[in-house]
Amino acid sequence: MIVTTSTLCLIPTAFFPTYSATKAFLHSWLQSHHQLRTSPVEVLELVPSYVRTGLTGPRQASDPRGMSVDDFVSEVLGLLEAEDHPAGEILVERARIERSAERSGGYETVSATMNPA
Repeated sequence: MIVTTSTLCLIPTAFFPTYSATKAFLHSWLQSHHQLRTSPVEVLELVPSYVRTGLTGPRQASDPRGMSVDDFVSEVLGLLEAEDHPAGEILVERARIERSAERSGGYETVSATMNPA
């Protein structure tokens, strides 16, 4: 089973508080998949970074800060082929900054970048 969350589950943005909160719920829920531990079901969390999808309008579709959909799909397929997901995550390279921000002490810096004053 693969469930898509977002880096916004790790560092929420003021622009999309409800989206961030629902992705945080999914992230927490996936971390506690205790009921499936003895089943053959593998539970994976797909954590995309900012992808240029146009979900929030045409500006997002051309935002150079975002990852192209083609690059995202290509990287995810490569990660899936690896068949080794020790942390239960499929984490694209661009999402690693957000994933490790709290652990590395960089949470405030990354959050400030995503939530400019």
